[in-house]
Parts: sequence; C-alpha cells; structure tokens
Amino acid sequence: MNRHLLNLALSVIAGIMAVANRADIVIVKTFIILLVFLHIFTSIVFKRHFFAVSILGIVLGIVLVLNCDASCNKFYNDVKNKDLNGEIIVTKDVKNLEDYHSFYGELQKVNDEKTSRTVYVTYYGDKDIKLNDIVSFKKGEITLCDENMNKGGFNYRNYYKSENAHFKLTFDEMKIEGSGGSFPSKQAREISMAIKERINNTFSSEDTKTFFTGLFLGDKTMLTPYVENTFKSMGISHVLAVSGMHVVLLITLLGSLLSLFKPKPLIFNIILGCVLFLFCFVTGLEPSVIRASITAMIVTFSVPFDREYDSATALSFAALFMLFLNPYVVFGVSFQLSFMAALGISTMAGKITEKFKFMPKQFVEVVVVTFSATFATLPIIIKTF
Repeated sequence: MNRHLLNLALSVIAGIMAVANRADIVIVKTFIILLVFLHIFTSIVFKRHFFAVSILGIVLGIVLVLNCDASCNKFYNDVKNKDLNGEIIVTKDVKNLEDYHSFYGELQKVNDEKTSRTVYVTYYGDKDIKLNDIVSFKKGEITLCDENMNKGGFNYRNYYKSENAHFKLTFDEMKIEGSGGSFPSKQAREISMAIKERINNTFSSEDTKTFFTGLFLGDKTMLTPYVENTFKSMGISHVLAVSGMHVVLLITLLGSLLSLFKPKPLIFNIILGCVLFLFCFVTGLEPSVIRASITAMIVTFSVPFDREYDSATALSFAALFMLFLNPYVVFGVSFQLSFMAALGISTMAGKITEKFKFMPKQFVEVVVVTFSATFATLPIIIKTF
C-alpha cells in the first residue's frame, strides 16, 4: 500500500526539527531524522513521486514553526517589560500547595485588549484555585519559560511549548471573579472535577487518591513522592498517564452499552465520536488520547463507507492534525512515545508475525507487538528516562 501520508508526516517532522532549537535531545532528533530520510530514500527507489511529497513535507514543517514563532514573538514584544493587568481562565494541571500555586490558563484579556494565549502561571499566596476559575490579576509580568536549569538538563521551555504554553505569567495581586470557559472545554473540565471529587470522597489515603487521579485522568500534578518513585523504580510510570489503552476501554464499555439499543452503524459512530471528542478535553488534550481517538474514529467510519483501513496512514493523519495545531507538540515525550510505539507496531508487527507462523498465534502477537513498540521507542526511553 502506498503510504503517501506517512511520508508527508515524517517529512513535516524533519522540517520542524530542522529549524527548532532542540540540541538537548540529539539522540531523539537523529533517530527520527534518520528514519525520515531512510523512508525518503526507499521512496525514491520504488516510487519517485514520493520525493515531491517529502520536499513538500519538509517545507511545510519549516513554515509551521516559523509561523508559530512569528505570532508568539509579536505578542511577546507587545507585553514584555510591562506591568500587566488582565483576566485568565484556569484550564489545566492545577497545583495548590501551602503558599505556592501553578496552573495552565487561557489569557482572555491583557491591559484591556482581548487575546487568546495559553500560558503557564505561578503565584504565591493563600488563595486556592480550581479548573474553570476566572482569575483577574494586577501587576503581572509575562516572560519566556525557563530553558535548562542545568547544562544538559531538562529543557522546560521546550516542554511548555509542547503544551502550547510559550510564556510564563506571574503576578502580585489576583482575585477569583467566578467560573467560565467555552464549550466543550468548560463542560469537560467540570466532568474532570467531578471525577476528582468522587475519588477524594471514596478514598482516604493521599497516595491512593493521587494514584487513581493519575490513572483515570492522567493528572500527575499532585502525585505524592512515594507513588511517583515507586512507579518509576518499577519502570511502569507510563501507567499513570492516559493513553490509547484508556480509549480502547472507553470504546469497549460504550459499545457494550449501546449494543443494548442496537443503533444503526452511522448513529453509533456519531455517538462514539462525540464521546471521544469530549474525553480528549476531559484528559487535558493529551497527545496519546488524541492520537488514539482519531485513529479509532477512522477505523469505525471506514466500515460503513467500505474503505480499507491502514493503521500507518491513520496514524499519520492524526500526527499531521496535531502538528498543524501546534508544531512544537513533536517535542513532548508523550507525543514521541505514543506515535513511535504506534508506528513501530503498524510497520513492523505484521511482517515479523509472518515469520513465526509455526508458533501459537496469540503468543506470537503479544510478543511481537511488545517488541515492536519497545524497539521503536527505545532511543527516546534511553534519553529521557
């Protein structure tokens, strides 16, 4: 099968990395770029028209980064070194400690001018905040997020960019004006808060509360050191992050429930699409959930429209969709692990399985899928963890 979309997606990634400042993940960059150019080379040999797609993808990746940077630079030049007043809606990763608070928020207004920018907020005070709060602030300052705290260490600026937060906001005075937000973000955050409240009311242990919050919602902001270190030492910290597994479980449960009413395939797909769309917002638009949701919808809609499903093509479409929204998402570990694991499975598992037809099918599939995902993500794991 001609995988033009896979070639385009990999080439876009190469273009983004060609102009983005990511010298601190040389191993990951080298691995992905080598993968891209290996694919381009084989494409030239067998299908020459793939070369044009590759060039288009690289140029497109460069344009996406330059356009994003130009927009951010213009905003930053307008607000830097100024005392700012404005409003912001709390959207994600709320952390309330004794006198320190942090969260991601959507700027609504800065010095009486409307805007829409995601920023990472930190402030010191005794007022706890929650999702959907509208916070008015005074004497604020917007700066670029910190880079490496130590040479060769974790690059916070690139991490925040992958979360679409290019700036950091601090302020001296704040007031909670009420709650707000637009559909479906507001409703999704309300569902998220309701789930957290149910977890808090069900369990008494803080370790248990934070564990189930991470397991169901992927929110690891309040993980206790004991839980975090335990899962890291066991090598299963990924369990606390929402992933394609959660999407599969959700689809299975929803399918079992809807089967009682025997809806038409198109109605089922529409309901499933709406639920997955809302679930993406409930989990904070995690790359792994968006990827799994998009590929799941492509699978379900391919049946009634009598189209052949190709996992690598579906994965490529999901990647391009996310890269168009935020090209810097490619630098997030969640994006890298999710897509490289899925790409490894879709491109390697089938061919390897065919070599072991003489062995029990179920055993081979489990081993091969595990091997394919591990092999594809190994460079990222070595560098990051």
